[in-house]
Amino acid sequence: MVHNGVDVEGYCPGEPAPELMAELGIAGGAPVVGTVGNLRAVKDYPCLLRAFAWARERVGDAALVFVGDGAERPRLEALAGELGVADAVRFAGARTDVARMLRLFDVFALSSRTEGISVALLEAMATGLPAVVTDTGGNPEVVVEGQTGRLAPVGDPERLGEALADLLADPGRRRAMGEAARERVVAEFSLERMIGAYESIYDTLLGGR
Repeated sequence: MVHNGVDVEGYCPGEPAPELMAELGIAGGAPVVGTVGNLRAVKDYPCLLRAFAWARERVGDAALVFVGDGAERPRLEALAGELGVADAVRFAGARTDVARMLRLFDVFALSSRTEGISVALLEAMATGLPAVVTDTGGNPEVVVEGQTGRLAPVGDPERLGEALADLLADPGRRRAMGEAARERVVAEFSLERMIGAYESIYDTLLGGR
């Protein structure tokens, strides 16, 4: 088994760019939940919107940023309005500056119904973000419950919302989990580790030739 690897030098902690905060209209001091991915049904972003609305009722001001685009966007924009959180939700569209966008976030979230070893999740953790994700596919192989993030059942916005609220209300815990998340990716999911594993397989198959 060779897991995906990411560039842990390109995706690393850093200060959020003021121009990006201004572009998205995010006020300083408000915690930001963010996600990166195509706006497709399999990502179950309606669940994330409902979870965010549930959490926001309990922790006060917070923002939710979607990085990515797709056919589900009109439905998600309408649902944000129905839930009364449209003013706190930003749809940033498809971006080429994901590494910079991740630095705007305080928590990374994935609400997918199915997932492999998510590169977006690895990049977020390499950036030093705690992750709140659904307990499906490769997510529990990457996120260590209670150490680098939180796992929630698939399709359960209240449980996902509880996990979001816990982290949004506790900056110290977010910071500790984010540091542990980066350490885990650097140790287990770096690009160098992935390349080394493939090279080892090829060496074995070629018998030293």
